[in-house]
Amino acid sequence: MITLEKSDPFFFRSHRLIEMLSAELAAITGDSGKSNFTVEAMNDDKALWVLAKNTHGEAIGCGAIRPITQNIAELKECFQTEACLELGELYSLFWKHLQKIWDIANSDWKPDTSTIGQ
Repeated sequence: MITLEKSDPFFFRSHRLIEMLSAELAAITGDSGKSNFTVEAMNDDKALWVLAKNTHGEAIGCGAIRPITQNIAELKECFQTEACLELGELYSLFWKHLQKIWDIANSDWKPDTSTIGQ
C-alpha cells in the first residue's frame, strides 16, 4: 500500500528522488529538467510537496503542486521509482486523492482541473 504525506522538499529523501527524476529526464530527453523546476520554487506558502511511501516507510515517489495564479495550480513534479508496483500507480493515486492532499496542506483554495486534457 502506498501512502502520501506532506513533506519538506529539502529533506534528504526528497532530494534523492529529485536527483533520480533528473537523471531519468536527462536519459530520456537529454535535459535534466532542472531549469524548469527548483526546490526553491516550493517556498510559496501555497505550494505543496508530497512524498509517497511504501508499507516499510521508504520514500518511493514524490509530487509537487505549486500555484501559478490565485486560482490555478500546476502539478509540477510527479515521480515514482521502480519500487511502485505498476507504471503510473503514484500518478493515479495522486490525482485520485488530490482533494485530500489539499486538505493535508490546509489550503483554502482549490486547484482548477476543468481544462485537463483540452
